[in-house]
Amino acid sequence: MAYNATQIPTGMYTATPSDTVAQPGFGFRVYTTAGDVAFIGENGVSAIAHNVQVGETVTVCFSKILSQGTTAVGIDVYGPS
Repeated sequence: MAYNATQIPTGMYTATPSDTVAQPGFGFRVYTTAGDVAFIGENGVSAIAHNVQVGETVTVCFSKILSQGTTAVGIDVYGPS
């Protein structure tokens, strides 16, 4: 589900998708190229947000954005920086 970014608390950083580095957050926004965003959810299960459009914000708690399965480029993460 997408929300307006103003509904998400501030505290943002740009994620570099990685299968090994934890990058926790409670939402993300794609700002360069639309595509899929693979992540590990707060329950430890991997998931993919398909076809996330540029400017779209997805609210979901996660521990990392995965490189394998992520095709979107330019992902801003809302969470601790």
